[in-house]
Amino acid sequence: ETQDFMRHFHASYIIADEYGAEWARALGAVNEYYGFFTYDLPDLPGRIRGEREWAFEIDDFVANEAGILSATENKTCK
Repeated sequence: ETQDFMRHFHASYIIADEYGAEWARALGAVNEYYGFFTYDLPDLPGRIRGEREWAFEIDDFVANEAGILSATENKTCK
């Protein structure tokens, strides 16, 4: 989903630009694991059956990393 990618990209870019790449990676991971433990595990049967989308998505890590790399390449990352 394009909006989801852009949301993760933008958030990671801003965090990396303001606080550094390490913080952006850490907070992105915390966000994904929070979604997994808070939303996915309690509804595991529904997620497995495909009734609802997963909160934890590998693609979100990809979007986060793209935002971090973009901030770093622009040399605005601290």
